[in-house]
Amino acid sequence: MSDGERLIATPRGIKLAPLDAITDGKARNFVLQMRAGRFHCFVVRKDDAVFGYVDRCPHMGLPLAQVLDDYLT
Repeated sequence: MSDGERLIATPRGIKLAPLDAITDGKARNFVLQMRAGRFHCFVVRKDDAVFGYVDRCPHMGLPLAQVLDDYLT
């Protein structure tokens, strides 16, 4: 992928933190640096599985959490 191509997803295998840094059943915010830009994302942990999302409402463009790390899970 060249620098001019639009990034539509993060590559697999990005390491943000150790698994125990995310409480089971909770979410944690991260700032991810991709190429020349940064964006906020959050990870939700359920047992040993984690699910990542961009922290941005697709309708309003606002963050999904009103308080850091406090997401409706």
